[in-house]
Amino acid sequence: GKYSIQTMTAYVNKFSRLFVDLALQHPQFLSYRPSCLASVAIAAARHILKITPVWCEQLHSNTGYDIHSKENKQKTDNSPEKCLDELLVRFKEDFPDFEAYPEVHEKKQEEHCKRRRKSPDCVDELFGSMS
Repeated sequence: GKYSIQTMTAYVNKFSRLFVDLALQHPQFLSYRPSCLASVAIAAARHILKITPVWCEQLHSNTGYDIHSKENKQKTDNSPEKCLDELLVRFKEDFPDFEAYPEVHEKKQEEHCKRRRKSPDCVDELFGSMS
């Protein structure tokens, strides 16, 4: 592909942090267990980066969550599936022009940091050098 495994891993890590940060700003996510939210942040990052499958057996084994399994067709309150849907909706609302890779949207991240009253260096923290 276009990016190495190390680069994609760095992107997933940075996007996961962005999703956790986004969730912490919205009270609707307070009802989810921290472990669920962390797992969903990984799934959301993989989704945004178009990594398939979004949730694989290794992630299920490591986290104990089975996001998008055939058994979990019903999205109940506090389910990882519901959390993932809500987090992706919130992301699309906050970043409506987002495209797949972060280097395209540094300006959007800067705007996000300004709205949060953080310095523009938070872009570097989230989407800085991939090395």
